[in-house]
Amino acid sequence: MKNKIFLGTILLEKNRWTSRIPSYRVSEWYERIVQDGFDGIELWENHFLKADAEEKSALISKAAPVAVFNTYDEFTDETKEYRLQTAAAINDLKAKAVKFNFGNDRSRIDEYVKNLVEWAALLPPDCRLLCECHPHTVMEHRDIATEVFNRLGDERYQAIIHVFESPESINPWFEAIGSRIVHAHVRMTQDSAYLKLRKKPDKVKEGLDCMFRNGFNGTFTIEFTEGVRTPDENIDDLYACALDDMKFLRECLAQMG
Repeated sequence: MKNKIFLGTILLEKNRWTSRIPSYRVSEWYERIVQDGFDGIELWENHFLKADAEEKSALISKAAPVAVFNTYDEFTDETKEYRLQTAAAINDLKAKAVKFNFGNDRSRIDEYVKNLVEWAALLPPDCRLLCECHPHTVMEHRDIATEVFNRLGDERYQAIIHVFESPESINPWFEAIGSRIVHAHVRMTQDSAYLKLRKKPDKVKEGLDCMFRNGFNGTFTIEFTEGVRTPDENIDDLYACALDDMKFLRECLAQMG
């Protein structure tokens, strides 16, 4: 089965870490993204929640549903109203999966889990919940991630990891949560700068080989790429680099059979 590759709409967003106000309309890029070979999009929450009514309607009406809805809520009691908004958006978009994170306060893990379960009940029953085991969140710690997934039980709760880390980083995650890992965020860095995958072919192949030897057969999102967080960052160059990353990733996957 082909491992599907999505484009993260946050990749093209110049305001992702500043005002967080969308600078472009995803609906105007969607057909091009799919025609160029991506299998769909991972939609940054603000590209929908902070869009006008016309853009929301355009995104809802697209022929293919959003593959992954990307939210950065931390699942605290204080953000309950926000979660009601994201749940409504996910239902409107008929998203098949949602990426989420927890906060970074270990003393609030019970609160995070409680709020996640309550929120999950508001989502479509076939919508999978993908926890990004991300640095600076409690789920970056494998022991906590294992405990949380054991508490959740339901296989609907799954995990995202970053694919191009070292085998020494990836293997322990599979030992800890194994089959929960169904999605990978794709980005290549060197000295805090983002690079195109093609510039580090050995590292790409090493990461993929490690993932697949551990039984991974999931999906990918091109999350960030060369040109992100640079003074001359612009949407056209970012898209060209993301497209090259997708093509190179497909080449590597094809070589692996």
